[in-house]
Amino acid sequence: MMTIKVYDPSAIALGMALAWESTPVLGAEMLDIPAHEPEFYSIKQAAQRLGVSRWFIYDKIRAGRLVAHKVGRAVRIHKDDLGRYLAANVIEPVEPLVVCT
Repeated sequence: MMTIKVYDPSAIALGMALAWESTPVLGAEMLDIPAHEPEFYSIKQAAQRLGVSRWFIYDKIRAGRLVAHKVGRAVRIHKDDLGRYLAANVIEPVEPLVVCT
């Protein structure tokens, strides 16, 4: 499982040194993201990563199934949100149908 460093803003409010902790990222291992990959993907990059069209990504964002962030005029998808989307859409194996004649 992949871990990321998460900043704790309450540390500043308490006057303590910056507090960082490692937090596991659910679903990120499904993407097999190397450490040098960007934190955020553009719509085009996310579509390329999943092998789908940009319009597929836009549809999932509009439907609320994929979290996206507006940064100025750009729309960005965090790599963890992409991993969560994949983890939530796993196809479970189905038992074969047996027909008796």
